[in-house]
Amino acid sequence: MPVPNSRTDEGHTAVLHVLLLMQGSMGLLSGAAMLLFMGGNPLVLPIALGVPLLLFVLAAGVARRRVWARRGALVVEVLILLGFLFGFLLGFLAAIDYTITVMGLVTNAAVPIGVIGLLHVQGDAEAAASNLSEPVEVAA
Repeated sequence: MPVPNSRTDEGHTAVLHVLLLMQGSMGLLSGAAMLLFMGGNPLVLPIALGVPLLLFVLAAGVARRRVWARRGALVVEVLILLGFLFGFLLGFLAAIDYTITVMGLVTNAAVPIGVIGLLHVQGDAEAAASNLSEPVEVAA
């Protein structure tokens, strides 16, 4: 089911599409490097290539204004953000070395926060549009 159409909603949809494609592309590059350094281990394949491909599918769905894609993107971005925070907190343990890089900060923190924020703004606009389109009952 398509999301209600408005001029600002089209801009938000385009930005969401580009952010998801950008994040998927960076994930695909890091996944390919992960496969290379892990010696082509097939156990790494679902994570290394699955998440970027899922982001590409969600980006296509968001561009086509599908509600399931927006919900899926929200779930994936929250999981990515929680994974980053979990790794960051584990880095405080003495036995685990977790290095935060600029690219990791962008792809695992800044982009998910931006996508979640844009999805929230679109959700508010959708709720406002659905409230305006509800029929008003008149008491006889």
